[in-house]
Amino acid sequence: MRVSFLTLTLPALVAAFVLATPGRPDDPAPENPARIDLGGSCIWNTVVGGDHLYGLNYDRVRAVDLKQRKVRDIFQTPQRLEPFLAVEGKLGCVASRGRLHVIDLAAGQEVCSAEFPGDVRGLGFAGPGRAFVRGDRTVTVFDAKTGKLLHTIDLGGQKPPGESPSPSAQDVDGARLFIGSPDLGGLVVADLERGEVAERLPMRDWRPEAVRVAGGRAFMAGARLSYGIWINGLVAIDLKTKEVKHLALPAENLKRPCALLSGPGGTVILTCDDTAHQYDAEGKLLGGFGPPKRGRLAGFWNGQAVLDCIDRVELMTAARPEPGDPWVGNYIAVGLHPAQASEVAITRDGDGYRLSSFPDRKFVEAEKGVTLVVKEDGRTGLDRISTGTAHFPASREKQVVILKAEFCYAEFYLIRK
Repeated sequence: MRVSFLTLTLPALVAAFVLATPGRPDDPAPENPARIDLGGSCIWNTVVGGDHLYGLNYDRVRAVDLKQRKVRDIFQTPQRLEPFLAVEGKLGCVASRGRLHVIDLAAGQEVCSAEFPGDVRGLGFAGPGRAFVRGDRTVTVFDAKTGKLLHTIDLGGQKPPGESPSPSAQDVDGARLFIGSPDLGGLVVADLERGEVAERLPMRDWRPEAVRVAGGRAFMAGARLSYGIWINGLVAIDLKTKEVKHLALPAENLKRPCALLSGPGGTVILTCDDTAHQYDAEGKLLGGFGPPKRGRLAGFWNGQAVLDCIDRVELMTAARPEPGDPWVGNYIAVGLHPAQASEVAITRDGDGYRLSSFPDRKFVEAEKGVTLVVKEDGRTGLDRISTGTAHFPASREKQVVILKAEFCYAEFYLIRK
């Protein structure tokens, strides 16, 4: 075996990854964000629908026209709105205390309203003509045009009455509502057309914070109990076989709460704090999505990422890496943690690159295709990454790309998948 930049001290570990399949490059690095100021106010619980970004502001719903770059109020109630908003075509729905409101988003008028018992834990639309409100133990389904009650679905539950409910998460796929909740024993699938619980998928020792259905799988992010400690977790559940696959996380210490969004091309986006990371429909980590600390990814519009920055909205064009980029890809990190190999993605960010395990650092090329160095406050630092290749003439894979990372406090290898 011949290595172009150093003699490796971990030949056995390198050989173990030689036959790994090639990785896909990550989608996007942002360039020249367009900014839409919100006129001194802010919005939250934002949702992208059509050419608009919709959000809540205490007792009203606001619409940001992404094409015309204008902001307007479209609906207001006498009471403060609950922190939930759903959009389906030309309709939106929100809830004040004890009442669901269905809104014509274009006209800014209420189509109907309906009373529901208890506190609201989620709401949305399920197929044509149906809206729902989810409580602690029930889902109430209404006719979205008249407000007529259609179904009340008993979800069951494990927590004794009177105790505070645990956080939960939901996603809608057609007429099916997927609810992740420790109080319900895991993942519950409710059929909102028939008005019944269709399936229960037990997930013990989980505190779900986000659920997203894509490609025949239910992705669930949150905290899971491992050896008596709550740690970050992300799984993909095959809805046919019920197989649960634990997915690689972009970093060991993600800042929660997390959210899951539908991304371009059937992908799933995991957002935590102000960072976003992209997975394909099979659960493979593709890489980071834009720089950290800019804003929360709310969705996509016209090929652009829409960022909710509280007092403004930013649109960022996704620039794909050039074909044959020597750095971009998915890697196995050897030596990053003692006796452990973890997945690391290198993604393009403007004129430089970022590592998923070190999202706050940006690297630029010191020597094209050979060396990356960290860039901080406009100056280059000591941390560097060097590229090389290992040759295995007797194996099916003739050549493997290997990077060596030399940081002030760590030294490890990155092996291209």
